[in-house]
Amino acid sequence: MHILIIPSWYKTSTEKSLGTFFFEQAVMLKKMGHKVGIIYPYHVPSTKAKSPNEKTIIDSGIPTFYSCTSNKVPTRIGDVVNKAIVLKNFYNEFQNYTTTHGSPDVVHAHSVFYAGLCAQHIQEKCAIPYVLTEHFSGLSRNLEYLKFPYRDIIMNCYEKSNKNIFVSKFLHEQIINRFEIKSGVIIPNLVNPIFFNNLHHKEIKKQINILNIGALNKLKNQKNLLQAIKQASKESGLQFSVTIIGKGKEKKNLKELAKKIKLKKFNIIEEASRKEIKKLIDNTHILVSTSIYETFGLNIAEAHAAGKPTVVFNSGGPAEFVNKSNGILVEYDNPESIADAILSVINNYDNYNPQEISESCKNRFSEDVIYSELIKIYNKVLK
Repeated sequence: MHILIIPSWYKTSTEKSLGTFFFEQAVMLKKMGHKVGIIYPYHVPSTKAKSPNEKTIIDSGIPTFYSCTSNKVPTRIGDVVNKAIVLKNFYNEFQNYTTTHGSPDVVHAHSVFYAGLCAQHIQEKCAIPYVLTEHFSGLSRNLEYLKFPYRDIIMNCYEKSNKNIFVSKFLHEQIINRFEIKSGVIIPNLVNPIFFNNLHHKEIKKQINILNIGALNKLKNQKNLLQAIKQASKESGLQFSVTIIGKGKEKKNLKELAKKIKLKKFNIIEEASRKEIKKLIDNTHILVSTSIYETFGLNIAEAHAAGKPTVVFNSGGPAEFVNKSNGILVEYDNPESIADAILSVINNYDNYNPQEISESCKNRFSEDVIYSELIKIYNKVLK
C-alpha cells in the first residue's frame, strides 16, 4: 500500500524535533512493508516573513517534500486567501511527488490546518481517499475557530474525510460537541520502541531528579512545577534537580524563578534527540507534567515506556492512561497539590514496578498495537 502522510507541523532545517510522532509513524509504516511519502505544507502565519525554503530530502528512506508559503493577507477574512495559496502550492508539490513516486492509495493527514485541507483538496481533484487524525488542542480551546470562516472550513474537512481519528477520547468528545460532526475512532500516538528498551531503575537517594518535557509557555505551566519543587524541598528536606526539555518565551522567566527560589540544580535543554531524551528519562526519578491542556501527552507515555512513574495534572488526554500503578493524576492546578503528589511518589517509590509500568504502556501504545488499528482503517477506506 502506498501511503502519503501530510503533517500540519513537522521538522525543518531550523526546527529539527518538531512533529517527531508524525515521522515515527511514517517510519513504522515503512518498516511494516508499505510505500510511504511525506509532504509538509510548511506555512508561516505572518505577512512580514518570507516563505520558508526547504528542499526535498530522503529521510530514513522516506521521500519528504515541502510546500512552502507565508501569509499574504492579514485578518480572519484574509485567511480565505491564504488558504487558497497554501492549497495551490501544495498541489504543485503533490504533482512533483507523484511524478517521481506515483500516486498514493490513501492519504493520512494530521490535523485540519493545513494538512487536512490539503488532503481534502487531493480528494476533490484526484479522488484519493483521506483519513484525518486530530491532535491540535487549539480547536477545542480557542473560540476563534468557531467564527467565520474557520468553523465552516473545519466542519467541511471533517465531513469529507473518509475516516476521522482522534488521539484521545477527551479530544474526540471536545471536537464532536464543538463542531457537531460525525464521530470517529480513537487511535493514540505510538511510542517509539527505543523507550521500551533497557529499563533503568534509579534508586531514591538524597537528590531527586525531576524531568519535564514541553514548550516553555504558559500553557505548559512550568512555573507551577518550580514552585511545587520549592514546596516539596521545604517539606521533605530533600534536594531536587530539575531538567526541562523545551524552548519558548518563558525561558527567561523560568530561569529567574529558579534563581529566586534558590533551586541550584536547574537546567533547560532546548533541543534533544530521541536517544538523548531516553537517556534523560533513564536518569530521572519522576516525570512531572504541569500542562494545563493535553490532547494526549506523548512524553508521559514515553516515561511510562521507560518504566518511570509520573505526576500529571489532569489536563484531558493523560487521564485516560495515568493511574495509581504508574503515577498520580493531580486534580488541582496549584503548586501545593503538585508538591504533595511528588512527595507521595517519592515515599512510595518502591511500589512502582518499572517492568509492569512499561509492559502496560506497550500493550496500549507500541508500534504493533497502533499499526494494527491504522491498517484496519486504511483497508476499510480502500474497499
